[in-house]
Amino acid sequence: MRRIAIAGVLVILAAATAGWYYRPQLQRIVESLFPERPWVDPGKGAFKKGDLEVRFFSSTSGDGHPVELIQLLKPFGYTDSRGVEWDVPEGYISDGASIPEWLWTALGGPYSGRYRDAAVIHDFYCREKTRKWQDVHMVFLEAALNRGTAVSLANTMYSGILFGGPRWELQNAGVLGSGVMKAQLIPTQSSKPAPSGKTDKEAFDELKAWIERDKPTLEQIRKRVEEIRKAQKK
Repeated sequence: MRRIAIAGVLVILAAATAGWYYRPQLQRIVESLFPERPWVDPGKGAFKKGDLEVRFFSSTSGDGHPVELIQLLKPFGYTDSRGVEWDVPEGYISDGASIPEWLWTALGGPYSGRYRDAAVIHDFYCREKTRKWQDVHMVFLEAALNRGTAVSLANTMYSGILFGGPRWELQNAGVLGSGVMKAQLIPTQSSKPAPSGKTDKEAFDELKAWIERDKPTLEQIRKRVEEIRKAQKK
């Protein structure tokens, strides 16, 4: 087993010296050798401008439902492991809507865990739509891990966001007006069975159980999510 591990490390080092062009191949090697580790390096990322400082308050949505909100009291941001900066301005108001509500029920609200800071960044960039949705969802995972979220929980939340979170085309990107990010930015989650015979929540519950049981790589998670989305006609 030790020889296998040493050989794996040598392969990784050789691939790394080949340059950035081989990064996708390197990703697959790492995930196959160390499936319990996600393909992000939260140790290289860093939250900027200190801790998140917010005020909590309640409001009412357009359809009369109570909404819990937080407002940033100072600028906040994260620099990911690639060196990309994800800044959120002072005064931004978030309602956690970029994370599907049924995910809150299964795993906890967007502001109740160690992933809270990651949820704020994710909310902001889902609202702005100035970066690829794949990168925005990925930075949630990395930032959540950076704050100490367990790998299994972080991967499960990431899969739920991939499954039911927002997606967009960059040519349609633009900054919305200031204010609260409204929940209607999120695709409607149906409580009725899809052609697969399962509701979205039932499909996600099966996905969650699979991740906890089999501990798949991120590449496997992404593939499984797309298969489920196709079955659910998303």
